[in-house]
Amino acid sequence: MPSTSRYGLWALICALLILSVPGGAAAAVSARILWLEDSSGNQSLAQIQSAAPELWQSAPASNTLNPGYNTSAFWLRVQAENIAGTPDHYVLEIAFPALDYVDVFLVDPLSGRRIRHWKTGDRLPYSTRPVDFETFAFNVDRLTHGRWPEAWIRIQSTGGVQIPVRLYTPNDFVRHVTKSTMTNSFYYGTMLLMVLLNALMFWQIRSEKAFFYYALTCLGMVTLVGSLRGSVFRYLVPEWPEVAHELLLGSIFTVLGALSAFTICFLRLTRHAPRLSGFFRMTAGTAFFFLLSTPFTPYQTQNLIAVLLAVLILVPMALTGPWCWFRGVPRARLYTLATGILVVGGLITSLANLALLPANGWTQNALQAGSVFDALMLTVALAIRMGDEHRDRERQAAHALASQAAREAAERELQRSALMDPVTGLPNRQVLMRRLEHESNRSLPGGLLVFSLPKLTEASGTLGTALTEQAIQQALQILCDALARIPGIQTLHLPNENKGWPLASLDSARFAALLQPGRSLTRAHHKIFEHLFDTPLEIGSQRLPQVLHVGAVYTEFLKGDPDQWLARATWACEQLSPAYSGVRVYDDKGQALHERRSRIVGALEDAIHGHQLALWYQPQLNLQSQRIEGVEALLRWIHPEIGFIPPDEIVQVAIQSGQIRALTRWVLNKGLSDLKTLRQHRPDLRLSINVSARNLEERDFAGHVLETLRHHHLDASALCLELTETEIFIDPELAQNNLDTLHKAGVSLSLDDFGTGYSNLAQLNALKLSELKVDRSLIPDGRLPKQVEILSQTVMMGKAMDCRVVGEGVEDAAQLACLRRTGCDTAQGYYVKRPATVEELSQWLEDFDPWAFGLGRLP
Repeated sequence: MPSTSRYGLWALICALLILSVPGGAAAAVSARILWLEDSSGNQSLAQIQSAAPELWQSAPASNTLNPGYNTSAFWLRVQAENIAGTPDHYVLEIAFPALDYVDVFLVDPLSGRRIRHWKTGDRLPYSTRPVDFETFAFNVDRLTHGRWPEAWIRIQSTGGVQIPVRLYTPNDFVRHVTKSTMTNSFYYGTMLLMVLLNALMFWQIRSEKAFFYYALTCLGMVTLVGSLRGSVFRYLVPEWPEVAHELLLGSIFTVLGALSAFTICFLRLTRHAPRLSGFFRMTAGTAFFFLLSTPFTPYQTQNLIAVLLAVLILVPMALTGPWCWFRGVPRARLYTLATGILVVGGLITSLANLALLPANGWTQNALQAGSVFDALMLTVALAIRMGDEHRDRERQAAHALASQAAREAAERELQRSALMDPVTGLPNRQVLMRRLEHESNRSLPGGLLVFSLPKLTEASGTLGTALTEQAIQQALQILCDALARIPGIQTLHLPNENKGWPLASLDSARFAALLQPGRSLTRAHHKIFEHLFDTPLEIGSQRLPQVLHVGAVYTEFLKGDPDQWLARATWACEQLSPAYSGVRVYDDKGQALHERRSRIVGALEDAIHGHQLALWYQPQLNLQSQRIEGVEALLRWIHPEIGFIPPDEIVQVAIQSGQIRALTRWVLNKGLSDLKTLRQHRPDLRLSINVSARNLEERDFAGHVLETLRHHHLDASALCLELTETEIFIDPELAQNNLDTLHKAGVSLSLDDFGTGYSNLAQLNALKLSELKVDRSLIPDGRLPKQVEILSQTVMMGKAMDCRVVGEGVEDAAQLACLRRTGCDTAQGYYVKRPATVEELSQWLEDFDPWAFGLGRLP
């Protein structure tokens, strides 16, 4: 049997033959068309002629009026303006056959006298049509004085109303009719041939009901297209318009019911998708029920039911093909292609009828071309499927053993891939944990090592996936070469494999290794790891500096379950400085800190939501006006068992445990609420709160900040967000978007602890800072000129960036005076005021003496 692709080519050729026939001759007649809606539907020609000119509207450029489902009467006034040649008459066509009532009046434009009246429509016998054609066509004769009469057209219909008006010269109309007849003849001939072919195939193979259902589908499609084109009314029931309407609706129900049943059979849904099979059985039964009830149900009701049922059936049917194709159902690809082109063709024709696409042969014949392609493809696909299924049954027994072997191999590969990291090719965390559980039941290993490459994680947001994976592979090779020089590293194995690996992958940039019993890392091994990445990685044209953190836990602390072993080694790894490579061994002190950290993590969520946290505030003194211009919110937590927990530790725990989002939102809401209290004493007071880089990488962070300000009825200028200079963004682009949004809204951004990080001017300018807070380590008391010079240069740089400069950690009058002399704007520290509760600070602000610091007035 010839291949499917060959038949698909023939089907495409047939569809293109239909599309290649132009839909209508290019009319040589232009016209001026006006229209008016008569909502009552009762006005006569004389009443319409006397209507005010401003009530009339110009028709669209396409000369197609599309009121949709509307029971009003519509009047059109058509005046021919340009007719090629000098014919005695032209043809006026209303190119939509499904209009209930059409009245055409020819009126002398000079005298206003009615010359002729035609009354027709698809609710009247076909013999009422003046021109024998599927649509409504009228011959308009030239008047004796040489002018053309005006055509006044009244149209009223209970269904969807479309009024495409076309004017043709006699010769153009003949060509239009000829081409339309050619298209219809080719279409009806092809579709009836498919009906006959499928019927004969069903007659020969009674067990294959799909042939019967598709013959019925093609027959229904021919009737449907013929009804829509007006051919059924013209040739089959010209004197029974009501029967023509019933045939139109009946053909819709026939197509929907037969196509539902065909889908079940063709895609073998009973076997591949029982629920879908049950759904289409229900829709097929429903469609055939309404088919039988068509003669006994009002036309409008049946029309509405047909539309709803078409949506209910065609939408799932359009999704069933791709779903079955994805599931590997045989011939689902052909079904998807054929039905997809049918649906697209119907959509194109509908859009053309609605004047949303230009009316031409491609658009007007798209439904017919789509149905021909669908019929040819699926008929041939049915025959091919029969042959394929027969051959499949013959091969089924021979392939049984091979299939079983392939399944077993696939299962082994699936099991292997479930235990491998896809990027590094190393055994994953699951393999490591199984090995640790195994070791915990025997002799304990010498130790567990966790390796982290934090800068790789930070750079992944800017490198992209491909370069990040390349960097990981390069770093991993360096690490594996180093481990090969260290004795006592255990190898990890996958089930049923001899190959071993020295490392297991925990995530994209963290790995783990096991030491043999009795082994530990020496100082020399520490040196290897500390200097392993002294040379940056070279990825393409980029050089990426790296640091390596190693957390080690040895036998004496391998207690509890393996998850605790890994948590201890990971904790040790996280205690190292982000700027340098190093090794941290878990010991007694580390165990105490780790247990403390675990308790804080467990208690933090309850503290956030249980009112255990508090905010204290430290005022900021303007050194020029000697007034308090702002306060910084400082977090306080006194745990009932642990005691006082420093703010830095709280923030670090919140970041590592993923609670920084909730913590920052609590601080923001509480701080803005207290600010309203403090502003009773200083109406222009500004609040500064600290935020983490992780906050700025939340997609909704900027929106939440602005919404909270609105909730407390505060301007954006009332808030300043402080970001520590040493913080690093994992997703710089997202953070910058949040910063830009906040900056445009008026929220200030301050760089805290300035002078302790590694920011360059380009980075600082990108942040759009409003304030620099000079770290306390750079605040001199005035006795050392070099320190004063450094501070002066720092202040000058801040001024050059148009930033406020705040000196923090001021502890005595000498430091305060030095800050003022160097041009610093603001001071903050114990000398100004120790942190206090909102109640204490309110009283302090009320009693504040601006000259209490002895600075004197500026000269």
